[in-house]
Amino acid sequence: MTQINVYRDLEVEALIELYDGLLTPSNYSLPIRDHLMGLSERLLYRHSSKHEGIKFPTAILFGKKSMEEIFASDFTLDDAKDCVAKDFRYENWEEVEALGLLKPDSKFELLVDRLLSGDIERLKSAMKEDPDLVHQKSCYAHESTLLHYTGSNGVEPYRQVVPKKLPAISELLLSSGADTS
Repeated sequence: MTQINVYRDLEVEALIELYDGLLTPSNYSLPIRDHLMGLSERLLYRHSSKHEGIKFPTAILFGKKSMEEIFASDFTLDDAKDCVAKDFRYENWEEVEALGLLKPDSKFELLVDRLLSGDIERLKSAMKEDPDLVHQKSCYAHESTLLHYTGSNGVEPYRQVVPKKLPAISELLLSSGADTS
């Protein structure tokens, strides 16, 4: 197995560690609401244990406060749910609840993971099997396409990584008809 090189910012690394075990393909079988609830519960727990990884997902709520101020603040499960909802571009947790039992498209989410790991061969294979994948959008509120993920899409902060094969991946998507608008 070939190791694929990916750049990750230190804050993104801390975020990935924060949600360790909750960002795996097994979670793609859960309803979006349940997956985001798991992230919210972890965020609340990690706030109480003063984990540095909470900086990214709480930025909307706390702004540019210091970590000491964030850790000293009252932080409830409702706060955590709103932070996670906003990270996935929902206006609030009520929008997440309204999704009911809607599940993400596991095939698409796995393809995003492959793209972000730099696994261009698996990406090519999946797109050869289903050429429409290049036009598909995420089931989450941000509705990102594969091409969006190549530009560190600004959502799903744990996916803000840069594979070393990014230029080749971008070229593959563009030559396959990805919409640039």
